[in-house]
Amino acid sequence: MSNVTFILDAYRQIHNERYIFAAVLALLYPVMIFGNLLIIYVVSVERRLHEPMYILIGNLACINLYGGSSLAPFIVSNILSGTFQISRAACFIQIFSINTYGGSSLHICGNVIEKVYCDNYSLLKLACPDPVPSRFDMSHVPYAARVVLSLYFLIVAPVLNPVVYGARTEKIKEAIQIHNCFMKKKRTDR
Repeated sequence: MSNVTFILDAYRQIHNERYIFAAVLALLYPVMIFGNLLIIYVVSVERRLHEPMYILIGNLACINLYGGSSLAPFIVSNILSGTFQISRAACFIQIFSINTYGGSSLHICGNVIEKVYCDNYSLLKLACPDPVPSRFDMSHVPYAARVVLSLYFLIVAPVLNPVVYGARTEKIKEAIQIHNCFMKKKRTDR
């Protein structure tokens, strides 16, 4: 029972586009890492940014690193290796990472768990029927587009957040420019 693996069938559904997905993710992932690490670095070393708003932006960058790193390397690795399976342990780690990064919006209709502990299965049994799929019927949307939309909050948001919440904030932008000039001056002094 410990060698249980699950087949991730969506990889077969996007077979023709899989290398495009891998290329895009392989390009976006380093951008996400760099942008968020830059925000974390600038907020942590620049004393005038040690205010609640900028500390919050720095924490958001940490969370972006966590969320983006929970999936992007795994997907690229699976596409390039042709492995479309995931072990039970890796699946649980992904579920934990996605739920702790993005939260869970499970609508509960009951409140009695027939166990002495709380687990995922018991909560799923209490979940209300979801009316959202009927409102947002995705069956007519190409499968590749559905995959992109499902990855949006895990990949695109962590790439854009450093720009939206970090570099567009005036004090952070100034601090980045100051540190960039300092690094250039340091290189020319050698």
